[in-house]
Amino acid sequence: MDLAIVIPAYKITYLEEALNSLASQTNKNFNVYVGDDCSPNDIFSVCKKYEDKMPLDYYRFDKNLGGINLVKQWERCVSRTRKERWLWLFSDDDIADDTCVEKFYETVSLTNGFYDVYRFNTCVIDKNNNFLSAAEDSPTIENAMDLAINILLWKRGNSMPDHIFKKEKYTELDGFVNFAQAQSSDWATSINFAYDRGLYTIAGPKVKWRYSDENVSAQATKKKKLLLVGYIQFLKWITNRFDLTSEIKFGRKIIELREASKKNFNLVVTDHYKGLSYLSIFSVSKDLSKIFRQGLFKSIWMCLSINLKRDRRNLKKTIFNKR
Repeated sequence: MDLAIVIPAYKITYLEEALNSLASQTNKNFNVYVGDDCSPNDIFSVCKKYEDKMPLDYYRFDKNLGGINLVKQWERCVSRTRKERWLWLFSDDDIADDTCVEKFYETVSLTNGFYDVYRFNTCVIDKNNNFLSAAEDSPTIENAMDLAINILLWKRGNSMPDHIFKKEKYTELDGFVNFAQAQSSDWATSINFAYDRGLYTIAGPKVKWRYSDENVSAQATKKKKLLLVGYIQFLKWITNRFDLTSEIKFGRKIIELREASKKNFNLVVTDHYKGLSYLSIFSVSKDLSKIFRQGLFKSIWMCLSINLKRDRRNLKKTIFNKR
């Protein structure tokens, strides 16, 4: 088997649907590894149903790690893989179209396995599998700096289950890029692994990314104080990952990346975190001043503007509801 499909498992609600999508693959040249993160749910019983339908290795860890460091949980699950050449970090609630593996191997053959990262286009579904949205299809080939800027501008659907990585590259770069609460670790890892050779998009089948009450994204407003730490770490990383040699290599300017990072901050904090805590604005602004190389007052105004727009919007809703 050349492909390891790794599922760091904790939730059980959609696990059977995720496993069923893998068992339904038209090409079963893969091994599935389920890493039970000491879940209170009976992950084993769900996996047991699929042992005769596909190669499946189940392992329960003695201690929960995902609650402390989610990326480290991903990595200890990957450490259980064997000699497969490719890694697909899947999730316990997403769904793969049934020709994903088939088209992956066809694409690898077509490109002679040149790329370190292959990507599926994605769409977003809700808890009932209803379609919510889809990003525009990605170009067939994309270099790392174009990818970074397009991710920052929200022009790419980009999450960990969208990508299949060469295990050799994973080992070379010491695993996934680790930020607190895994915030934007999927974005950074994709960009990092694609730096040398770019990224190749697999045409046709899609991965369906699930937005539900149970995933981290849906809890961002409640947990923004914790999640914001990891997101700021990502902004520091992305603005330092590319330098003047990158401008020559990729034909894009650092200033473009920095401006895209500013727009991403506005988008993420407005739509994802629903604003900042007023008590955190000063400390966040100090970080932004260093990241974006701008004055402290400009950074403070950037944060305040987001909150003022949020407060005006909430006030309008309140007045409307009273009517």
